[in-house]
Order: sequence, then C-alpha cells, then structure tokens
Amino acid sequence: MQDVMSFHRTGACLAGLLVFLALSGCRPAREEPAHAGAVSQTYFVVTHGSAGNPFWAVVVRGAMDAGEALGVNVQYLGPDRFSIAEFVSLIDAAIAAQPQGIAVTITDPTAVAEPLQRAADAGIPVVAINAADPDGRLPYLLYIGSDEYRAGYAGGQKMLEAGFSGSAVCASHEIGNLMHETRCRGFADALAEQGVEVVVLDITSDTVTAIEVFRSHFAAHPETGAVMTLGPDGMSSWRAFVDESGRGDVLHATFDLDPVTLDAIRDGITRFTIDQQQYLQGFQSVVTLYLKHNYELVQANDLLTGPFFVTADNIEAIAALIEEGIR
Repeated sequence: MQDVMSFHRTGACLAGLLVFLALSGCRPAREEPAHAGAVSQTYFVVTHGSAGNPFWAVVVRGAMDAGEALGVNVQYLGPDRFSIAEFVSLIDAAIAAQPQGIAVTITDPTAVAEPLQRAADAGIPVVAINAADPDGRLPYLLYIGSDEYRAGYAGGQKMLEAGFSGSAVCASHEIGNLMHETRCRGFADALAEQGVEVVVLDITSDTVTAIEVFRSHFAAHPETGAVMTLGPDGMSSWRAFVDESGRGDVLHATFDLDPVTLDAIRDGITRFTIDQQQYLQGFQSVVTLYLKHNYELVQANDLLTGPFFVTADNIEAIAALIEEGIR
C-alpha cells in the first residue's frame, strides 16, 4: 500500500512546483513576459471521453482551473460516446486550430500515430494524459496519468487479500481502449498467480446492455466470486445489476471516483476503488504545455497520478472533494 500511495504524495508535490513555476515572475525564453498575450494562447485537451461523463468532468475541471490560473484559453474535445474514429477526428480539429499545445489520451496508439506526427511536424507540443504509448514511440513530451498495469495488478492483489472463491470478471465498458486492456491484464496477472481465472466482459457503456451481459454471465457462471469494473460507467451498471439481482455477495472493486462509487463503498457493495487523481491530469497537462510554450521548460520524467486506493476507511476524508468534482 505504501508504495502505491507514494504516487499521491509525489503528484501533489510536483503539482505545487509546476504551478509555482508557471505563475512566477521569471523571464520566459520567448519575447513576451509571463501572462502578456497569454489570453491569446489556446490549449486543447482531447480525450476519448465525453465531458458529461463523471470521470472526464473532473479532468475538464482541472484543465479549466489551470487555464483560469494562467490566463489562457482551454478547449476540451471528446466524443459523446466511445468511438476511436470520432476521437481521431477531434484530434484533427485541434491540430487544425493551430493551438499552443494539445493534451491527448493515447487510447489507441496506432490510430493516433499519424495525427500526432502531424502535430509534431507543425511544431505543436503534445502531452499524453490518462493513457500512454506502451512502446514509447509516439511524439509527445511526457505522460501524465496512472500506471495502469500496476493499478490493475495491485487491485487484483487487494481483492485476493479480501478473499473470495470461484472465478473473476474484468468488465470493460470500452472494449478497444488500451487503458482498459492494460488494467484487465494487470488484474488477471495478479489473480493468475493464485490460479484464479479472469473472464473479460464487454459490458458497453449502456446500462441496460450491461445489466443483460452481467445477467447472462452469472446465469452461466454462478460460481463467479469477484468483479472488477473500470470506471463510473461500469460502476453504475454494476450497482444497477446488484440492486436487481441481489448479488451483493460478489466481491466488487472498481476504478475512479464519483458520487455513485462513493455511495457503493458506503453501502458495502464496493470494497474499494482505484483512484488516478484525474484532476491532476487535466490541470498539469495545461500547465506543462504552458511552460513549454512560454519558457521552454519540460519536466524530464512522466508524472504519475496514481494508483491510489480509496476504501471505507479513508473515503470520508475526500468525500467533499468528490462532490465538488475535484476527486
């Protein structure tokens, strides 16, 4: 637990340092002083998630807060529903706007490779948030987000410590999302060490469909003893399924924070959630791009914002921040 939680402390320290640098009076490498003409600077945050999704709403909040603090324009783009094709078209739109920088999720490295190379050729700095290129070949400055394999693996270990019998499920509401695949792989690897089989389910982001998928799986595999969902969409669907089926006996854990997850932990339906502090992903991406554009300052290493476990033991300490859309 200690090594996982150290990401939280490191991220907080770096957040303070970068904000200090961004708002300090040191002279920039370019001709304009800090904030002079900053209002004409525009930075894009382009992800595979809708701004209306509880998870991504926190990323948006972080990015907009950074824009307000720095006096720059920030634009958020994301498809209404998960679609790699639409996501890539939004990256194209951001590049066409010729901004001072773009933050983007590396949801599908192959799909984003060509547009990111065009951004690099056009001299537009890019940072990766939330999901990184596992091969490290794409042209971005650095990655701001969680170590997703480690998060999935640590989550699997924690579920084994809690104890359950039977097989397990990793339920993805975005099949094709590399981040989800990585989480499930880490989760499955941890459980495989104890001989536990993990089935990956495509539950989609539609609650009605997800409930039917869960219903069919448990009818065919009633011995299933643990379920890992991968974010607020999956969490909401699992809660709806439990309310319908009464399967609160199944050990459940999830990723990320929102009011539904908060209530599920309080009610004992969910054992824990794995937080990646996505506010930092939005905030720090804008700060990083601002520092690059105005001062030619670039952090030398990736900024890990997670994983961080939230359980019934510590959730009340951050409950107000969840309600405020910061955690």
